[in-house]
Amino acid sequence: MHWLPVIQRELQIAARRRSTYRQRVMVGGIAAAAMMVFILFNPAISAQSGRELFRLMAWAMFLYSLLEGMRETADTLAQERREGTLHLLFLTDLRAWDIVLGKLGAGAIKSFTALLSALPIVALPLWLGGVTMAECGRVMLTLAVTLAFSLVSGILISSFSKSAFVALIGSAIFVLLVMLIPTVLFWSSSSWPHWIAGPFGMFNHAMDPLAGLLASSFHKATFYSILLCAVLLWLSGFILSRTWNRESSPSPLFAKLLKPTTGLSEAWGGQSAETFPPTWLAEKSLPARRILWLLLAAASGLSFVLGAFFGTPGIISAFIVQLILGFLIKFWVAALAVQPLNLARRTGALELLLCTPVAPEAWVRGQMDALRAYFAAPGAVLAFGPAICGSLGSAFFFPKSSGEEIVPFMVYGVFWFLLFQLDMNALCYTGLWFGLAEAQTPRAVTKTLFRIMVLPWLTLLIPLLGFLGLLIWPWAWMAWSSKKLNTQLKEQAGKPISEESKV
Repeated sequence: MHWLPVIQRELQIAARRRSTYRQRVMVGGIAAAAMMVFILFNPAISAQSGRELFRLMAWAMFLYSLLEGMRETADTLAQERREGTLHLLFLTDLRAWDIVLGKLGAGAIKSFTALLSALPIVALPLWLGGVTMAECGRVMLTLAVTLAFSLVSGILISSFSKSAFVALIGSAIFVLLVMLIPTVLFWSSSSWPHWIAGPFGMFNHAMDPLAGLLASSFHKATFYSILLCAVLLWLSGFILSRTWNRESSPSPLFAKLLKPTTGLSEAWGGQSAETFPPTWLAEKSLPARRILWLLLAAASGLSFVLGAFFGTPGIISAFIVQLILGFLIKFWVAALAVQPLNLARRTGALELLLCTPVAPEAWVRGQMDALRAYFAAPGAVLAFGPAICGSLGSAFFFPKSSGEEIVPFMVYGVFWFLLFQLDMNALCYTGLWFGLAEAQTPRAVTKTLFRIMVLPWLTLLIPLLGFLGLLIWPWAWMAWSSKKLNTQLKEQAGKPISEESKV
């Protein structure tokens, strides 16, 4: 059992982090606070209220399980490769599977303990009624399998990655592809079995009151998800055993897709990269825009096919594709925003930049101009592209369709684009600050997403104020982080990265 020393090393490192213990308290505390707010603002407690609360908590913990696993393992092997310590591990008697199991085991222990702190809160709606013990048990099993799937997906992408950004985004894309495509096909046509969606298929059947009559579907989804985790774990060890001693430079095609796109800022209202050095430098540090366009093209093509094959249900499925891809792009914004200042501080380049006559505010403005130009056009395309392509496919192959069903989605697209611009600016400002203040990229991304994407949705538990929270929270964090960047950039850049933040 050579992988046990790796787990011991990782857990000893995690034991010195305050965030390890703070995370357990925060997960359970936020779950308890959300339940208390729901009860306080819903005095007429009934069995229906208990069921609604149970569904809300289950959805929140399902999303947490997906994100937590990727955050914990997506950068583990990639960080070892970046820092040149992966070769040292192979100088011992460890094999590739020992390293993979060790890293996965350490991440699983930390993640599952945080999940366990919230499971009693998830079970509390049993006291309110409307939820059975069987449903609660199925949901808890689903959360555990979902977290395992997310952990294994992260370790798989990390086994051949070097960049933290590529590892995080690659893990998110992989998880969405495994669960999204089968789910969309199922919603478009009931002839597709839902269990092939893996953990999402489990989750869909776990909260079904008739799941006792449809137990085979839940059991098939459970068996498929566990088998998928085992296959992905084997692939992780197989890939690492063949790539650990190779140069991590990507293939020419992948290198071309990762190449930064320059000269966009001026076209979107920012400073010109030719006359403003901070914008030029910022654009050179934002890779993979071509991959983002490929994802948008694939989503538009999938929406057209769904509309062509299934008509109006296909248009609804295109809307689901748009919604899920929108969350992926916001995750992309957070993962990309933390990179420039984090890397510049780690390499010491930030101190050199601040020694130039350019003011700190100018460096922040250059980063923001480049980030806005990076995401403005993709956000506009995503707001309207899938709905239009799905409607075109439906109109070509179902000419009797009136086309009125697209109107609500186009109106939604306008509001979605406006909210996307607000969230994008908040994610960029907050991501820049946490990328500067935090040494670890996954930790900076997690803090950014939690403040901009999670907290506003928790305010929906409060009637009336909840919808205002979707607007107030991004503005508040934007103002806070921009002030921090403009006033404390030099002070933060001069602080040494502590040993606690390195590990």
